[in-house]
Amino acid sequence: MHHDLDQLIHAGDYRAAAALAEARGLLPLARDLYTRLFDYERAGHLAEAQGDHLAAIDLFLKGQHLEAAESVRRRLMAELSDAIPAAIERFEQRAFHLQAAELAESIGDLARAARLYEASSSFARAGRLHERQGELRRAGECYDQHLRGTPHDPAANLGLARVLQRFGRHRDALPLLARAAGDDRCAEDAARRMAFAFFKLGYLEAGRALLERLGLPRTLDPHRFMLPLEAELQDGQGEHDGQRSLQGRYRVERPLPQRAGVCFLAFDLLRTTPVTLRFIPGDPDAHADFFDEIARVASPPLPGTNRILEISRDGGFIATEAFDAPTLQELLDAPDPPRAPRARAITLQLFETLRRAHERGVLHGAISPRAVLVGPGDLCRLVDWGLHHLERQAATQTGEHTFAFRAPERVIGRPGDFTSDLYSLAASLYAALTGPLASLAPFFHRALSPHPHLRHTSHDAFKRDLQALPWHTLTAHAPTPTPPARPAADLPAEGPRFLPEDPDAPLTPA
Repeated sequence: MHHDLDQLIHAGDYRAAAALAEARGLLPLARDLYTRLFDYERAGHLAEAQGDHLAAIDLFLKGQHLEAAESVRRRLMAELSDAIPAAIERFEQRAFHLQAAELAESIGDLARAARLYEASSSFARAGRLHERQGELRRAGECYDQHLRGTPHDPAANLGLARVLQRFGRHRDALPLLARAAGDDRCAEDAARRMAFAFFKLGYLEAGRALLERLGLPRTLDPHRFMLPLEAELQDGQGEHDGQRSLQGRYRVERPLPQRAGVCFLAFDLLRTTPVTLRFIPGDPDAHADFFDEIARVASPPLPGTNRILEISRDGGFIATEAFDAPTLQELLDAPDPPRAPRARAITLQLFETLRRAHERGVLHGAISPRAVLVGPGDLCRLVDWGLHHLERQAATQTGEHTFAFRAPERVIGRPGDFTSDLYSLAASLYAALTGPLASLAPFFHRALSPHPHLRHTSHDAFKRDLQALPWHTLTAHAPTPTPPARPAADLPAEGPRFLPEDPDAPLTPA
C-alpha cells in the first residue's frame, strides 16, 4: 500500500521517507525515521502530537532542545498530569535538577523538591521548602549557603532570621532582619520580628517604636503582641511530627485537595481565625504578575471573594479568610444537585463579582464550577484569582476541568478580555442546567461564540439577556458537568466549546 515509502526507506532516503510518512499521518513511522536521522526535535514534536509527552521530553533532552522540553514540562504542570512523577525522573537523570525540582514542588513532593533545588544550587528555594517542612537546621544551612554568594537577598535574610529565632537566637537574627526590612516585600514581617526580638532581649522602648511603625499602639501589651511568635518557638527545632506554625503566624492544619494548586487550611495565630493558605511553587520573583493582580483584588476587598489577609511574596504564598463550603462542582455531582432557581441566583452573584473585578482591570481567567464556593443560603465566593498568570509559568495547576470552560481564544494562548470571563460564566451555567434548553439557544449562541466580537458587548447586555431567560422551563443540572458540543471549526477541539451550530438549534450533545 505504501510502496513508494518502502522504496525510499530501502534506498536509505530516510529524510524524504519521514516527510512522506508524516504527510500521510503515519506518525509512529515518521517519528522512528526522524530518530534514525538524529532529528530529535522533529521526532519529539511528533511524539508530542501523539500525546506521548514523556517520549517527547526524552527526545528533546537527547537532542539538547531545551526550550521544547521546557514547553512540554510546563504543559504537564498546567494540566497536573499523571505523568509528572515520570517526567521528574527524566529531567533528574539528565541532571536538569531545577526543572525536576519545580515539577516535584508542583505536586507537593516537597522533600524531593528541596533535595533537587539543592542539587541545582538553588539554596534559597531549598531553604524555603525545608522550612515549610519544619526541617529547620537544614533550612538554616541552605539559607546560609545562599547568603554567602548573595548576602543582601532580603528574602533569604528574613528566612535565616526566622530559623534563628526558632532556636532562640534573637540577637543574631537582628542584623539579618535589618537587611530584610529595607525591601518592601519583607518590611512588615521583618519589623514585626525585630519588635519581637527587642522585647525578648528586654529593649522595650525599641520594641514599642517598631509597634508604631507597624501601625499598632505603643501601649499594646508586649506579651499579647508576642503570642503568635511565641507559639512558633514552642515548636522547638521543628524536627518532629505534628502541627507547626508558618513564619510564626499560621498553624497549618490540613490540605484542601479540592482546590486548585497547593492549598491548606490553617489557623492565623495573630487574628485567631481560620485561613486558607495557597502556596505558589517555584521562584516567587518569577510570579510578579500573579502577586500584583492579587494585590488589586485585595485592596479594596473585592465583593464576592474571600478577603485576602496577607500576600507574602518572599514566602511564596497568600493567606485568605477561610470559607468552609463545597465547590459548585461538588454540588453538581451530588445526588440532589441545584435546581434552576439556585443556578440563576449563583450565576447572578458571580456576574456581579466579575463586573466589579473588570471595572478594576482584573480578569479572572480560570472560571469553572470548581472555582466557586457555595455556602449557606447559596452565598457564593469566586476563588482562584490570578491563576491564569501562573499557568503561563507552570507554577500551579487548575486542572483539565478548568480548561474545558475556557474561552477558545484563551485556550490557544491569545489574550482575553471581559468577554472571556463571561464566556466561562455562561459555560458554567450551561453545565448546571437541563430540560428544554432549546428555548435558551439564542443566549448561549451569543455568550459562547468562539469569536469575542460576536458575544455580548457589555455587562449590561449580558445581564439583561441572562435575566430574560425562561427560567420556569428549566429543571436540574446537566447529566455531566462538561457536556460535549460542537467545537468551532477554526479552533482546536480541546474540551467542550458549548457552541451550537445554529442559534435556533436545541443545545443537545452532538
